[in-house]
Amino acid sequence: MKQQSIRGKPDLSRSKTGCMVVSRSTKTLSARTERINFKHLNDDELHSASQRIAAKERAVTLELLNHLAEIERRHLFSKFSCSSLHAYCVKYLKMSDPQAGRRVAASRMLNEIPALKKKVANGELSMTSVCQASSFFHREKNAGRRILSAEKLEVMNALENQSTRKVEQILISRASNPDLHMRESVKQKTDALTEIKIIADQKMLADLNRLKEVWSHTMPGSNYSQLIQRLAASAVEALDPVLKAKRASARAEKRAESALDQNSDSCCAPDENELKLNNPKINESRSRNVAATVRHAVWVRDGGRCTFTNEQTGEICDSKHYVELDHIKPFANGGEHRVENLRLRCRAHNHRHSIETYGSQTANRWRAGRAPSVREIEHRYVVASQRLRHSMV
Repeated sequence: MKQQSIRGKPDLSRSKTGCMVVSRSTKTLSARTERINFKHLNDDELHSASQRIAAKERAVTLELLNHLAEIERRHLFSKFSCSSLHAYCVKYLKMSDPQAGRRVAASRMLNEIPALKKKVANGELSMTSVCQASSFFHREKNAGRRILSAEKLEVMNALENQSTRKVEQILISRASNPDLHMRESVKQKTDALTEIKIIADQKMLADLNRLKEVWSHTMPGSNYSQLIQRLAASAVEALDPVLKAKRASARAEKRAESALDQNSDSCCAPDENELKLNNPKINESRSRNVAATVRHAVWVRDGGRCTFTNEQTGEICDSKHYVELDHIKPFANGGEHRVENLRLRCRAHNHRHSIETYGSQTANRWRAGRAPSVREIEHRYVVASQRLRHSMV
């Protein structure tokens, strides 16, 4: 029997897969809500209705978090030209950046400690509290402190039915170093100016003051903003792989021009860097080290961006975070260190390539640092190749 919606309430039935299915009545929910005359509801009715709606909201939020956990487990976001689950939430689920950050953090926390799901569903733990705790545990981990799941659950129990300020106080009281949890902030002041609040320890402050002294001739009366601006520009100039590759190419061109101008015997000999770039036999070494000339050529060609392209939509990932060299024909299967066999991929899409080549089980073992045997790699590659040929028939 078809389930009917009652008095404008959405029909939240479940499909055979267990996923919540919202009926067409929800499309007109907003219009029906506008037609409700709240003046006809007494205080008790309005209070009860609000509680029911809040409970439904928590249930839907919890189901969304479960879906996000499964998407991350499958690494599904990388299939849609997204380099992270956060990017997927922003691009496809239409969340804001802060909202996506909170949802992803909460999803991971609930996936790690399933006992928290019931507390979230009945309202004992708010999403804000879960996100605050997730950030707290993450900073403690980065500081070298290992917190077991049992201890995390104990902390979460102490956060039940607490205000945001009280939650912050409880977490700070349990910190190994309270200074770790001083919050940074970024605020857009104008179209051209952004205010950044950071926490500096004594060592960082002493280093900045020393830079003021060192650069006092070239930057008299400089403030911290100017110091950081110059430091950032210097670091990008020195460390950006694309800029380094362009400088290396320019140096190689100058050396070649100098050799031609000198009209020496060496100009008749092939350039060593050119040989490394184009001769596959020189690059057949089974070392994983890629020649600098080859690496630079790939970085310049791809612009320092992930080149993954969604075959269905044509969308390019274009991420500049965690960018790595990726072999088109995997190195483990005889792939060469040649420019034509290399491309830039973000870490997520590099892992996606491993999943599509060897299967998720082997790829995840590799990612966790437990390398599979050569026989297992060959077997899975053969199986994947056979599946691909059958799919093309």
